[in-house]
Amino acid sequence: MKDEAIVMKIEGPYAEVLVQSKEACHACAARALCSFNESGQALLRVLNPLSARPGDLVEIEVPETTYSKHFILIFGLLILFSVSGALLGTIFSPLVSLSANVFGVIGFVFGAGLASIIIWKIFRQSKRALLPIIRDILEHGGHHG
Repeated sequence: MKDEAIVMKIEGPYAEVLVQSKEACHACAARALCSFNESGQALLRVLNPLSARPGDLVEIEVPETTYSKHFILIFGLLILFSVSGALLGTIFSPLVSLSANVFGVIGFVFGAGLASIIIWKIFRQSKRALLPIIRDILEHGGHHG
């Protein structure tokens, strides 16, 4: 989704922009990144590769397909590892002389924990890929020299 925003402040490679909430915002996959106020405006942290400055009117893009892919990855890994852990726990329970139910639950929890660690490592590295990005400076604000 593309939208217009006003740059409020700069912090290194990031900018904080003010976005006016629109109808499309209600169906946006990245809505959780916005903090809307009573007037329907949202402050949003975005990547600033074009070196926009405070006061600039910019076009931002929210990478919705990236969010969708990451959500599928998260839930897919959690389900795969949890169910696999439960199945392996049930299958190998006779070797440990525990009830199949108990060892299945232990396997489920172990699988979910392992998936959580893998997901955490993946997202720790790709944090920047999830941020919206400034794609164009539409109009320079009053802070340019």
